[in-house]
Amino acid sequence: MKKLRMVVFFGGALLLGVAPLAAQNSVVVLGTGAPQPSNTTGCSFLLNCILASFDGSSNSRSGDITAPIVANFYYAGGAQSPVVPPAAAGTICLADSRMFSGPFALEVANCQAGGTRLNPVLAVLIIRDSGVLTEGTIPVFQISTKDGDFLTKNVGFNGGNLSNYPIRINVALAPPNPTNQHNCATNQIPAYVGPGTANYTPSESLCLPAGAGQAGEPSMIVDSQGTVYVESIRGVPGGLDLWRWSKTADGGPNTDGTLPFKYEGQPECGMFVSAFCTTSGLAPGGGDGDVAVNTPDPVSNIPNLAVVSLSAAEVTGSHSTDRADTFGTPDPATAGVPFDDRMWIDGVDDANHVYMEYHDFGTTSQIFVQRSSDGGQTYNDGRWTAVDAATAPSVGPPGGNIAGQIKMDHTSCASHGNVYQIFVGPANLTDNSKNSSTYFNTAYVGVASAANLTSSPSSYATAFKDYTIFSCGAGTTCPSGAGLGNLFPGLAVDNLGYVYATWSDMTDV
Repeated sequence: MKKLRMVVFFGGALLLGVAPLAAQNSVVVLGTGAPQPSNTTGCSFLLNCILASFDGSSNSRSGDITAPIVANFYYAGGAQSPVVPPAAAGTICLADSRMFSGPFALEVANCQAGGTRLNPVLAVLIIRDSGVLTEGTIPVFQISTKDGDFLTKNVGFNGGNLSNYPIRINVALAPPNPTNQHNCATNQIPAYVGPGTANYTPSESLCLPAGAGQAGEPSMIVDSQGTVYVESIRGVPGGLDLWRWSKTADGGPNTDGTLPFKYEGQPECGMFVSAFCTTSGLAPGGGDGDVAVNTPDPVSNIPNLAVVSLSAAEVTGSHSTDRADTFGTPDPATAGVPFDDRMWIDGVDDANHVYMEYHDFGTTSQIFVQRSSDGGQTYNDGRWTAVDAATAPSVGPPGGNIAGQIKMDHTSCASHGNVYQIFVGPANLTDNSKNSSTYFNTAYVGVASAANLTSSPSSYATAFKDYTIFSCGAGTTCPSGAGLGNLFPGLAVDNLGYVYATWSDMTDV
């Protein structure tokens, strides 16, 4: 039996910077008789070291250090005010964020003030257990509060706040790469390969820059040529991360069945100066994301890849015609209606048409559907509402509804080109008036057989007709008491045009 492939992610909270960053550099204490830290995990040949995370927004965004930095540290406390020069001249400034209030860039600037033009502060170590964004002009690193307390209490400092022993900040070691992935950052979170099972190849984590903080809510797609695309979110305003595996471009599977993925960076970075986006980790969107593919272009023989990302206020769209190596300049306002939630996309079986659905985050609870004719760069080729007039009173305000993925019929059957939209909500106006997701007791599918490539792209054209496909019963909260409003209902279409739907009542699927 053929094994299935498994890809795993390092999860985290949904907001950028609240999860600790993975260490990439290390700090050692020098000098005979100097106290040594007990932390050795991830330090390779270094027997005793402190793990440190380089802040990609520091060092004028030129990247991590390329040579070790050796100096005494100057303990600046919280660096709440500028250090009086030349107190920290020629040192590594140690600042404790627990004693500081304000932007981290100010804490770094206050440290730097203690140097002189000819003898500046060499680097800053910030004591903190969660991510930092400093915009510093010198290298800035983050160490844990435990390690910061070790430096201040065990290594110690004299009456002039200079450490009793010098320290060395080491250049980042090359991270392990057991699956031969490509284009990984030098500061990537260490890769992981699991044991696998009889039915699955070994699971593998995808390389992620340490400054990303997290990879959450992943989605993936496989095009008709077998190219695999995986996308995950960092949280607003962190943007998306994208990986690709193409046998032709990236090499065949490894001997254990894992795949040598290529890290393709952040598709949204085309909107900004690329160096800023890739080093700062800031990009439009990152709240939700999705990917879709088309059939191969008749000239290049490469399927189009469409990518969307949510910022809550709007949807950013972009696409690639060279298997994610480059992207067009993203459109940060592809949705025709602002204040949106959870968009999904699906490609048409041609070279460039893509459908996108998104939920009105404002007052209507409507599910909007738009079409792109340029591969997902813009979505101006048609706009429809998936909740029809007959169903709207039941699933509109105040209770609303929860939408799932949009799906197309790609078969050669008579249903070819149909567009399907699943959602759950109340059964009627009375249940809706209770304004509670526990009364989301009914599953619906909107069907648009008229929303095809020859239909008029007029705004809000009538195309979708909604069908009730399941109901626990009007007036009920379903047997579980939780209703069906549990994220998210799912939908699929098989090769014969049959449509499948799934949902959960928090007890059964």
